[in-house]
Amino acid sequence: MRYLGFFLDPKLSFRGHIKFYANKAESTVNTLRMLGNSVRGFTPVNKRRLYIAHVMPLMLYGAILWWKPSWKRHKWAIGDLQRAQNKALQWITGCFRSTPIGAMETMAGMFPVKVNVDRYMERSCLRARTLHEGHANRAILSNYWNVNMHNLVSPFPFQGEGTRKGKRKAITPAHVIDRLGRRSSEEFAPLHLIAEPGRHIRDKYPDRITEHFLKPGSHPAKGSAEFEEWFQNIWVLIFQQVVRDENARYLFTDGSLVPNGSRSGCAWLTMSGHNYLNSGKFGAGRCAIFDAEMMALARGIHSALQGAPQDCTHLVLCVDNAGALSKILNCEMGPSQLVSILAAEKVMEFLQRSERHHISLLWVPSHKDVPPNEFVDELAKSALESEQPEFVSQARAMADCLTRAKIKWAKYYSSYKYRGRNMWILKNHNPLSHMSARAYPLRYLGKNNQGMAQAARVLSNHFPCGSYREEYHIPGPRNCPCSGTLDDRDHTLFDCPMWIRPKQGIVQNYAPDNLRQAQVRRQRGWTEDDVLIFLRLNPMVATFEWAEILAQAATDREEGDHYSIANALLYSHTVMRKSAFSAFCARTNMDPSDIHPDTKDYKFFVEEYNADVTATRLIEAWKNVTPVYPPPAFIADTQLADYLVIEQDGPTEEGSSRAISPADSSASEGLSLFTLYLLRLWHPGIDLPNILASESGSANIIAAMNWRGTFIGPYYIQSRFPLFMAYESDKIDKTRPFLPAQLPQDFDSRSLEEQRMLRLRLRLAM
Repeated sequence: MRYLGFFLDPKLSFRGHIKFYANKAESTVNTLRMLGNSVRGFTPVNKRRLYIAHVMPLMLYGAILWWKPSWKRHKWAIGDLQRAQNKALQWITGCFRSTPIGAMETMAGMFPVKVNVDRYMERSCLRARTLHEGHANRAILSNYWNVNMHNLVSPFPFQGEGTRKGKRKAITPAHVIDRLGRRSSEEFAPLHLIAEPGRHIRDKYPDRITEHFLKPGSHPAKGSAEFEEWFQNIWVLIFQQVVRDENARYLFTDGSLVPNGSRSGCAWLTMSGHNYLNSGKFGAGRCAIFDAEMMALARGIHSALQGAPQDCTHLVLCVDNAGALSKILNCEMGPSQLVSILAAEKVMEFLQRSERHHISLLWVPSHKDVPPNEFVDELAKSALESEQPEFVSQARAMADCLTRAKIKWAKYYSSYKYRGRNMWILKNHNPLSHMSARAYPLRYLGKNNQGMAQAARVLSNHFPCGSYREEYHIPGPRNCPCSGTLDDRDHTLFDCPMWIRPKQGIVQNYAPDNLRQAQVRRQRGWTEDDVLIFLRLNPMVATFEWAEILAQAATDREEGDHYSIANALLYSHTVMRKSAFSAFCARTNMDPSDIHPDTKDYKFFVEEYNADVTATRLIEAWKNVTPVYPPPAFIADTQLADYLVIEQDGPTEEGSSRAISPADSSASEGLSLFTLYLLRLWHPGIDLPNILASESGSANIIAAMNWRGTFIGPYYIQSRFPLFMAYESDKIDKTRPFLPAQLPQDFDSRSLEEQRMLRLRLRLAM
């Protein structure tokens, strides 16, 4: 039977109801996929927003009827609901179906289905607090809920028994709401007279309530360059006018909270002119910072207006929380509604005494050396040590639901079965966040479909590479063209010489005790930010386009076409891009290891270098000047000879290049393929502590130490001149051509220490 969208069966198992809405949610996700993919369309942030707004309400419709905290008899429902979320996660992140669910949920900032349902249902039970006393749903709860005696409608008694003798008491939704709803002790009055439309204090006295800097855009953003000027020229003048009003009482209030929300403090200060009248503080129990600010305001208003003289015609509320200041006279449903009702009633009594009475709401910037505000701030912090009542606000109870959800999620994430064995261990960022502005890498790539898909695939180690094709038996190239080894994530990030790598990995020699330590060791000291920098410098990594280029280049090579577009793209995306990056770093005097994505130079190189344009120019050069030897499609082919090299001033400057044939005698020795790509034994750290030089004569290197992490790679992997070998001092004259460096003419007249230093510099300059 279907009633109001709920599918009811004779046993009330709700199996048909859950399956119907799970399938409907899945079909909705399939429909939304038409709005974007991993290349174009809606951005990942917008996709996530669509899923939360349109799909999750379908999954959770009527869940309060069948949900129980223990998930007894409904654990099977997790699979049906998870299926819809999995498709949404693949759509948001651009990951493959084989990607672990935990990895996708982590990168998209989405709670697991079970955790998310628990969170929303706990919040739904807490909202029973907002029902008025005569509501029918309160009538089916226990006597704890202060049911109005005028409400005699009760669908069934609260202590419902099972249908069979000896069975346990039936656990109904009323039992769950009754138990979980008690986590909050805040009461609400939705039918209070002052909360009705038309009877609000703002509706009755709109001309006698003045607001200063409460609306969005009424002042510059705090911390901006314009804010300080606005504060000195505008806010200070208005505050001075308030102080000069002899008939005004102005009230400063503040609230304070410990980080876990277990204790809160409230304080107020009443002043008239430059005179302090009274102040106070008290503990407010477990509440949110907004609730503490509201309680401090209400208590301060009562204190300021109680016993106020007849000549007091103006009340000024000075608070550094704009939200609380706007809500204190708004008695509609929301957090701390009863507090706002008590404050509004007191203010209404003040306004009804005389038509001259009026009130002003002034926002005060915090921590700007406003003495009364700083005083009340310290007073509120000291109130944290005061006695705390047994009170839990609705907002704090709602926040606790989120805290419990994060704890459950962290427990899931600690298992490699959830996040995957090869999920990148995040070091610089909190791996778990339900907000798009904090989830990694969504916070950086939320507006970039291709970047998000590329990063998510690499971080989860499920991207089109040789190891992935080998594991899932997918046709395509499996070995990297650089050396013929298996193409996997570790090889791509740390070993493959074709890609730009500003930071070298550090081989950590220790035996891991568990899978997490093993994964951290494989990361070789790289953080997740280093991976994103690597991917931005090498946009073809982990893309299907690169796999197509490799496959097409291999096919063209077998057919004898060595000058095809695929070969040109292979060359432009690897060798020429790396060469252009080295030239870019030398031109800008930038160390590759210091590059950060936020720098202008970095963005300039990423946006300026166009591999397609470079490949087109390379093909034109091949047509005009045919080299003696064909260009290689795979660097590992040692039987090949020379590349055709294009000299260029900038990454994409047209008309600034010239083709050089390897057969040309003017070409330098370093242009041959055999020279550049012949395999060599590479030392991991050519630094001064690891170098042994000759004791006399030229500073010749005679030996090197610390050979751990030595590997075999192409010759051109050392694409820049070592900085420690560069001689840039002016102590030794090297300006005379064809003559060796010499000591200064006044060498003999200098001190022994200076002579020793000059001899050392001469050795470096030789």
